[in-house]
Amino acid sequence: MNFLKCEISKDRGGVRITHRGIGFETEGKGCADALIKASENGAVILGLRPEDVSIHYKDSGGTVPAEIYVTEPLGNETIVDVALGENVIKVITEPDFTGSTGQKIKLAINCSKLHFFNAETHQCICHASEEDGIRVLTD
Repeated sequence: MNFLKCEISKDRGGVRITHRGIGFETEGKGCADALIKASENGAVILGLRPEDVSIHYKDSGGTVPAEIYVTEPLGNETIVDVALGENVIKVITEPDFTGSTGQKIKLAINCSKLHFFNAETHQCICHASEEDGIRVLTD
């Protein structure tokens, strides 16, 4: 799992989850309420599984700019290390992935599969679901 330290803030009745390379927002209850209650210091750790991220070459709405750092072909899949802000995250792709180091890409993230942890205790706060209505910030 990829782990990114993020800041939590209330915004227009919802919640914003921001990192230097990516941001999310939600107006839903459930996870949003749990995040506000558990993040007294304004920080959480976002957990993002490599299989819940996909690489695209064009902006298809709701994508995030990133850059390929290195690729690792493994036979039945390719693991791509991607520079996202100041962090490098792993993405699992098809075995015939053809991207190259330094290539600019777009990441699509399955927001219903995000995981949030307390930044101090590392205890799980919540696991996102479709009902949470979390979406990628594109502005």
